[in-house]
Amino acid sequence: MDSRQVYDLLNDGADTAEAVHDLDGHLRYFAAECSRVLGAPGVALLLASEEGRLECGAAWGEGVEQLAAAEIRAGLGPSVDCAAAEVAVRCPDTVSDGARWPDWARAASQAGYCSVLSVPLLSLDDRLGAMTVYSGDPGFPDSEAARLAPALAEAVATGLYFQRRRQESAVEVAQLQRGIASRVPIEQAKGILAERHGRTIDEAFELLRSVARRRGLRLHDVARAIVDGVAEVPKDLARPR
Repeated sequence: MDSRQVYDLLNDGADTAEAVHDLDGHLRYFAAECSRVLGAPGVALLLASEEGRLECGAAWGEGVEQLAAAEIRAGLGPSVDCAAAEVAVRCPDTVSDGARWPDWARAASQAGYCSVLSVPLLSLDDRLGAMTVYSGDPGFPDSEAARLAPALAEAVATGLYFQRRRQESAVEVAQLQRGIASRVPIEQAKGILAERHGRTIDEAFELLRSVARRRGLRLHDVARAIVDGVAEVPKDLARPR
């Protein structure tokens, strides 16, 4: 293996956080490069959702996507076991060592894959899934591939971790912006009602809430209508206390 290519691939995996516009394409590229560097014809990345459900994030190699999908449907297979236990799972021979997952092992053997290595995708406390490498030869992996596969899995897990944190931050910022935007007309309406009806700001807010409850409308909608001058406070509510 070319050490420079390995180094570049490790960086590519960790840079998944930058692939916010085409994560699927980035993961497929990474799976293809892992296949090339490890000398194995197939690689699958099974990713765990926030709820722990597995889905196929990327697959490279003939029939690999179908094998990954079959594992997920059945809840049985080396990738599923690896993701659940957070430890590497090896099947040196899909014919003689596949008794744990007979249906999957039979399908893998028929697809031409004689052995697999599945390593967990872990970053800090996050269970992110598993990376499974498929070989056409029994006995995979050799010592070099066995050493490199976990490093590649760690790299892509790190990238996925930060990519998810970035998405969460973007959602939180958007929610905050919506919250601020919804408060603006409410604060404006409170000021208008306080001045118009000689109330304190707190009393104006209670007045606004009373109007919203009586009309069965959202507080924001009533506030916007008052600010726009298309709604008035009912006289019985507007009377001085």
